Amino acid sequence: MKSHLTIYRFIILCIFLINSINTYSQIQQGTIGTGVDTCDYPFYTNDDDSKTLILFTATELQAAGLSSGFITQLDFDAISVDTIDMNGFKVQMQNSSLNTLNSFITTNWSTVYDNTYAIKYIGWNSIELDAPFYWDGVSNLLIQICFDNYTQYQNSSVRATTIAPPDYFVLHEHQEGNIGCNLSNGSQKDIRPNIKITLFHPTQTDMGILDFVEPDLSNSINADPNTTISVLLNNNGTAAQSNFNVKYSIDNGSNYISELFSSTINAGDTTIFTFTQTANFSNIGQYNLIGTVELANDSNAYNDTIYKNAVACNKLNGTYTVGNGKDFNTLTDAIDTLKKCGVYGPTTLLLDEIEFDATYVIENISGLSSINTLTIKGLGHNTVLLYSNFEADSICIIELNNTQYVSIENITIKQVTPLSFSGIHIGHGSHNTSIINCVIDGLAIPTINFGITASGRFGFDSDGSIINNTIIDNNEINNCFLGIALFGTDDEKSINSIITNNNISNSILSAIVVIKNSNIKIEGNTIKHDGLIVDDNSAMIINDCDNKVEINKNIINYSVKGIGIYMHDLNESFQTNDSVFISNNMIQLTGESTGIESTDTRSVHFYNNTIRIDDGNTESKSISFNYGCSNIKMYNNNLYCENGYALYSSMSDTALHSDYNNFYSGDSVIIYFNYHTHYNLTDYSNDSYGDDHSISVDPLFYTPTNLHANSYSMNNAGTPIAYIQNDIDNDVRNASTPDIGADEYNPYANDIRIIEYIGPKGESCSLTSSESFAIIVKNTGTATQTNIPIRYSINNNTVVTETIASLNSMEIDTFEFSTNADLSPWGENTIKVYTDLSNDQIRINDTLNIDIFNTLEITKFPLYEDFEDTNYHFQLINNSHASAAIVDDLGNNNSKCIHMKGGYLSNWA
Repeated sequence: MKSHLTIYRFIILCIFLINSINTYSQIQQGTIGTGVDTCDYPFYTNDDDSKTLILFTATELQAAGLSSGFITQLDFDAISVDTIDMNGFKVQMQNSSLNTLNSFITTNWSTVYDNTYAIKYIGWNSIELDAPFYWDGVSNLLIQICFDNYTQYQNSSVRATTIAPPDYFVLHEHQEGNIGCNLSNGSQKDIRPNIKITLFHPTQTDMGILDFVEPDLSNSINADPNTTISVLLNNNGTAAQSNFNVKYSIDNGSNYISELFSSTINAGDTTIFTFTQTANFSNIGQYNLIGTVELANDSNAYNDTIYKNAVACNKLNGTYTVGNGKDFNTLTDAIDTLKKCGVYGPTTLLLDEIEFDATYVIENISGLSSINTLTIKGLGHNTVLLYSNFEADSICIIELNNTQYVSIENITIKQVTPLSFSGIHIGHGSHNTSIINCVIDGLAIPTINFGITASGRFGFDSDGSIINNTIIDNNEINNCFLGIALFGTDDEKSINSIITNNNISNSILSAIVVIKNSNIKIEGNTIKHDGLIVDDNSAMIINDCDNKVEINKNIINYSVKGIGIYMHDLNESFQTNDSVFISNNMIQLTGESTGIESTDTRSVHFYNNTIRIDDGNTESKSISFNYGCSNIKMYNNNLYCENGYALYSSMSDTALHSDYNNFYSGDSVIIYFNYHTHYNLTDYSNDSYGDDHSISVDPLFYTPTNLHANSYSMNNAGTPIAYIQNDIDNDVRNASTPDIGADEYNPYANDIRIIEYIGPKGESCSLTSSESFAIIVKNTGTATQTNIPIRYSINNNTVVTETIASLNSMEIDTFEFSTNADLSPWGENTIKVYTDLSNDQIRINDTLNIDIFNTLEITKFPLYEDFEDTNYHFQLINNSHASAAIVDDLGNNNSKCIHMKGGYLSNWA
């Protein structure tokens, strides 16, 4: 469409320049500004969005040799170039009496260019206007340029001239994550871009056509055989005109409909002309429209014809199947139709049980609303979206771009190439998005990959994007650099983000990251890390968030060191607003870890959390408060740190309001508070302003990773809190004496558990057929138990049963089996030892499995091993996820070989 118009304009312009005998029309060109200064506006692309208002006085225009006429082209003198497209690039103009600029103007604009634009080269770059603008020759001229990008690039700077105050001829504003043409807080500038203006002088007879009014060609049109056609006419001449023909074509000029304009249009006026004969758009597809005005003796053919494209289709409403032989063969076809046609009712795309190998950008869908929603729905694990192009620089499977009311459900997304990858990216302006019941599988390899992100562009982008009312619920995300990451902007936070009931495993950096958001809810998520990828990460990172923030009922299980929940700069804008709650979470980590770390947070409530740190050193911390924290309330928390600090606080002693907690560090308590380390609860209580009712007891967790407790001492030992009505399992809390920790429970009467195995373990040499071993058993129930069966088996063979006579409540016994174990077979042996109390109410802590590798003793040297017969002396070695093993090489006469295997981010000793 645009190429036809450009070629036509070029031909006409050549005619005017070459054929000097045409005295009815004259082209003028004038340059305003001769300075050699530099400015980055109006093409400021270093932020996403930009708006520039420029004033030129009538005196300046006249001095440049210009007089009243129709402006058709603007040129700017570029001295540096970034050729990136500026999207939604709009040029607006108006005649004005203003002599200086104080604020942006919102009325009386004529839009003369509305498309994509890019600076292409050093020197003068032209903006050829879509519609000419009439400058009256006596008024000052205002030109406004704005655009709306989705990411940042280098600026294209232009040559400019300094204008000395007090008059200001430029207003400019740029922002991230906004809409450029809606910016409203421009600042005055004393440097104005140099400009070259091209215009035509009006003649007596110059009738033009500006645009199609009906149908609306900014979107697709309905496939209708009786579509009304209206056009906008403009009398550019100096004399009134009437009785001329206007015609249109919808097939690129093969056939025309011509009708007479019998009214009168005065000089300089515009009018809408509606054809009596409608157009037939019944066939779905693209149409090439031409509109033409025919005036006898018209002196300027330049503006007599317009070219437009239209897409006719039926808007979608209802459910459509997608797959081979379905309503749409591919998801690409379905999304393309949505972009062209839009929706007029609730619409669902139901994806078949197949693989869809492509990427998808969902944007510019007309008709979407809170009622007319779009749902893209699969069949779970059987509907797979992937992209197998190994030549792509980066991959984003589904990208939502400035599109609202979209729901993605029951879809599996897989990463299949080792490239930068994002499963679902929610771009700027994509409000009211729901992602439900989806699976996103990343590759557990050194790659930057993301599950679900919201940012300025897909991937890790702290610039962020503004998205409101986002729901991410009941998804499974595996092996991603970031599982879920929502980044707001510096200028405006995203609001109302809900992240609930998701299962996220083995995230390399973090499972959930929320930055620059307001009103967030993170609840019921399960986050696990088995340590096979990397450690030293954070399960959750919450930064620069405020107003209503709720992080409740999440389970974090890490077999590596890291941080459970890291919070920074939380609630800074709402220091007196008690609306941030961290409650009913279960957090378990291993090594030099911190359960919850809080820095520069204010007015935050920590209620009924359970935290366990295993195998840590003295630097481990269940909960840590660093600088800048104030008005912290901490009640009913169960804080267990095996070797480190149950509580570590570097904030002022008056900033923490704490009581009714359980602090436990192995067999004692270690608390750092008020610049002192305290080794017992009494010492700590005397140095603090609270915790008079806190205790220090073993919580008696079900297992090291299942943090439900069975401690009689923590039962009914908390204080009622209005916000906490139920526990992590949604069991109702005791209204007057709730339990400490995330679990509300009644201690079980019957619970015998195995604490420890004492005997051969790991790699051993020359074990015999009669190896003694023992176990440490504890009665963690409230009732005395008698005749307790204790059993073991080796490699699931014969079960040996013996009996402990009795154990009182909380009594510990070291029990040695009278029947020794036969561990003489070479290789790997597994001892399964368990208690078998018939009425045991917590079965998951009854059993231990001990792996033992028996290597035969080397009795003489040198030792020769050809690996052809049974190997008795070489064993499997695990070392930082690297391994060596003896395996069969089935491709070479069943001979034996050494198999070396390395792990990601692992080294051999």
